[in-house]
Amino acid sequence: MSKNRKHRGGQNRHNIRQQMEHAMMECSRHGRGKRADKKGGIETYDGIYGDVSYDTLKDTVTSFSNFLKRKYPDIKKVSDIATDMAQEYLMENQENWSVRTMENRMTGLRKLNHVINLTFKTADQDFTMGLVKPEKEGVKEDKSEKGKADSQAIRVHCVGSEDLQKLRNDLKCNKSRSRYGVELGARFGLRACEVVGLKAEEIDLEAGVIHIGSYAKNGKHRDVPIRHQDREWIEAVKREVGSGRIVPIEKDSYIKFLRDHFRKCGIEDKYKNEKQHALRKYYASERMRELRGLEAFPLTDQRERDAWNIVKEELGHGNAKREKLYQIYVKDLVEGA
Repeated sequence: MSKNRKHRGGQNRHNIRQQMEHAMMECSRHGRGKRADKKGGIETYDGIYGDVSYDTLKDTVTSFSNFLKRKYPDIKKVSDIATDMAQEYLMENQENWSVRTMENRMTGLRKLNHVINLTFKTADQDFTMGLVKPEKEGVKEDKSEKGKADSQAIRVHCVGSEDLQKLRNDLKCNKSRSRYGVELGARFGLRACEVVGLKAEEIDLEAGVIHIGSYAKNGKHRDVPIRHQDREWIEAVKREVGSGRIVPIEKDSYIKFLRDHFRKCGIEDKYKNEKQHALRKYYASERMRELRGLEAFPLTDQRERDAWNIVKEELGHGNAKREKLYQIYVKDLVEGA
């Protein structure tokens, strides 16, 4: 990067846009190779590589800063940006943007938040926590009978023990921290967005729980117990990572990682597009057996209901009485018991 792209300053710069652009310039790795940095053990998510990535993020900065200037003219520092402002920005544009543009903007906001934190040392700030992708008018869930059948077909499989072992064997020599996502799904029932959001500091060994923060679906905090059989593994992960995110990549990159390794193990088609969900279902099935024993009962049975109420809380589905969730996670296991 040429020297004239760098400039001094920080949050005292004249406006929000200049502060955002300053953060971008500070984190730009123009002329450096992402692959080479990765091989050298350098955290690549902390940088912006290449002109295309830089220009794409700058488009997000221009659009978002213009929105803030128009809607929140009193906001003068990037540290004052809140999640509800970012959510309103997305909602305002849901009818004008394509689905792909919406996804790119959300990815851009997360990256922008990260480079701002790195530049201005505002580690506790996250204006992207709990962001929900708006549903575009006319692009909604398929509620037809065929759509329901397809959805049920996708969500019917719990990853089998043999398939999970195939994944574990495949990932033994893998050095990427993305490999932890498979175990976080199977051992703790984490979603993909939670896998890439979880920080080492949220693994509370003393309390025996993992604290899931606002990056969870719908921003719902929860605690997931650290079971005896998982303690040694999670201790080793916490010790290795030290601080910061366990899996420091974007959700889309993690999903691609999963897809590649499911394919490598010859099991991709078996689990369709719900690979992390299949791992979560493994957790649900194992946890149900722990809580109510190996014998499965109808949901009308108090033992089954009590166990399910605990498991759905741990999965992040709250305390609502949702029999449909039971159908998705457990019913086929009951019927096959």
